[in-house]
Amino acid sequence: LPSVLAPAHYLVLNQSFLSQQDNVFTAVKPGIVGVEVYGADGTLATTMAVLVLPEKIGSGSIYIWNEKGSGGESWCSSKSWLNADGTAASDFPRNVDDIAIIPHYDQGGKWLKLNQSISLGGLYAGRFNSVNADANVHINRSASPTPTLTFQRSDGEPVIIQIFNFY
Repeated sequence: LPSVLAPAHYLVLNQSFLSQQDNVFTAVKPGIVGVEVYGADGTLATTMAVLVLPEKIGSGSIYIWNEKGSGGESWCSSKSWLNADGTAASDFPRNVDDIAIIPHYDQGGKWLKLNQSISLGGLYAGRFNSVNADANVHINRSASPTPTLTFQRSDGEPVIIQIFNFY
C-alpha cells in the first residue's frame, strides 16, 4: 500500500477479503477490496482497489483487465490483459481453468466485446460502472456462430464468480 505521512491510516472496506490490524494487512480469501487512504490531517486522500489473487486452477492462467491497454474494448485481445504479475499478457482469458479479473472498469457506456466463444474457470469483477453510465460485457450476436461464455473448471469444483462494488 502507498506510504503516507504518519499518523495517517488505512481503512479496509470489506475485511472478509483483507483483514487489517492497524496498518498490517492479511489476505483472507481471493477477491477485490477497496482500501481508503487517509492523510495525516484525517481527510480521505484516495480510495484504491486491492486484489487478493486466487490460486491458479490446473493449467489455467490468471489475467487482469488492463483498462489502459491498447486492446480497446476487446475481451479477445491480449493487449487488453495483464498477467497476474502485472506484465503484458500474450493471450487472453478463454480456456477452461483461466481466471479473469476486472478490478475496475470505469468507462461509462463502454462494452467489453466478446467476439468468440470462451470458457472461464472464474471471474472476479470490481466496480463495474461509473457515475455516467453502465459498462457491460457484450456478446457479439452477429458473429456466426454466436459466441458463448462458459464457466467450467477441469477439477470439477464449483466455478467462482464474484462481483464487487467497493465504493
